[in-house]
Amino acid sequence: MNNIRLHTLLFLVTILLGYNTSFAQALTTVSVENQAVIGTDLYFDVYLRTTAGSSDDLYLGDSDFLFNFNHGNFTSPTLTKVPNPSPIAPFAQNGYCTFTSRTYTSIIDLSTAAVVQKGYYDKTSTTISDNKLIISVSSPTPSDGTAFNEMLAKIDGTLLTHRLGRFKVSGISNPTGTAGLAWIGCVAGSSTELHTMVDSAPFLQTKIACGDLTTINSINLLLPVELSNFEVKKLGRNQSKLNWVTASEMNVDYFTIQRSQNGEDWKKLGQVAAKGNSTTSQAYEFIDAHPISGINYYRLRIVDEDGVFENSEIVALRFSEEGSHSTINLFPNPVSNTLTIDYSKIESTISFVRILDVNGQVIKERNVETNTNQQLLINVHDLSAGIYFVSLIGQEAIISQKFVKR
Repeated sequence: MNNIRLHTLLFLVTILLGYNTSFAQALTTVSVENQAVIGTDLYFDVYLRTTAGSSDDLYLGDSDFLFNFNHGNFTSPTLTKVPNPSPIAPFAQNGYCTFTSRTYTSIIDLSTAAVVQKGYYDKTSTTISDNKLIISVSSPTPSDGTAFNEMLAKIDGTLLTHRLGRFKVSGISNPTGTAGLAWIGCVAGSSTELHTMVDSAPFLQTKIACGDLTTINSINLLLPVELSNFEVKKLGRNQSKLNWVTASEMNVDYFTIQRSQNGEDWKKLGQVAAKGNSTTSQAYEFIDAHPISGINYYRLRIVDEDGVFENSEIVALRFSEEGSHSTINLFPNPVSNTLTIDYSKIESTISFVRILDVNGQVIKERNVETNTNQQLLINVHDLSAGIYFVSLIGQEAIISQKFVKR
């Protein structure tokens, strides 16, 4: 009789304290993944899973995810949720959340996105307090067992599957520093705190004990390249020369040079390798040998070693219809064997001639000797069929003209 009364008392105390009556505990691991910097924004994903040896799955309840970061490398930083750019509703509203539930088990199912993923995304809030990043989750409130099975995120031990969402810290101001993103685990004061929900009414929540929570930090991400200058100028009559200077570089792999005729549709012109990690200025240049008539828009795509990229500002240069026409004549054009280059209308001295492909790669090159007829004969029999360019290079000008090899 006394034992019955004791168990009843313990049950009532447990209910009053809001603890799960089950003795099962979900050992839990949280991790930061996919850190990347685009422009002045730091992006990262938050993942959860149960730890090996856990006797139960985690049904995510009210939780707070806290991080330290190198706030000194940011100016007026803000922390926000990143919406999913998918045009398909409701994926556009799930914020990269990949949670599933007992009922909705497919990550890409529309019902999963609408009920589980959107439910958690809508109830997730972000803030920065005392130089700490705080992501807070208010769990769904099920009315019965059916709602629990539909709404509550079921977290098991599968790696890199259960993503809470993608988040962005804006305001990077020190491109030579590091992000310093790190979990605040079980420490005195504010720290990361997770709850799991019991799967039966009244759907109480249990805090994951400190000893049952594992935090995994990602690498201390270096903040990447900072452009201090990017400009384009005319080179001769009908070429563009792009120059850019980086104030610093971290983990940059290469620069892709892109051109557009309307500022929206971009074409790759070439690629320049980065010079490596540096905290000092580095200068680069690229020549567009064949700009289009009218306005040429240029930008750089800065690609880091992980494949993450950012685009530079856009610069522009105009070539008039008259200026874009070459003062050399090519014949026959199209050509099969021998191409004749007539440059009799050019007043400046020509030093050498180049044949380039459509990617700007030099295929042939030769010096030009004094020629009173001002004509050159070039054997192009060995070239593959396609479009090529002739460039005549002198001290005062570089003049180009397109031809077609049959």
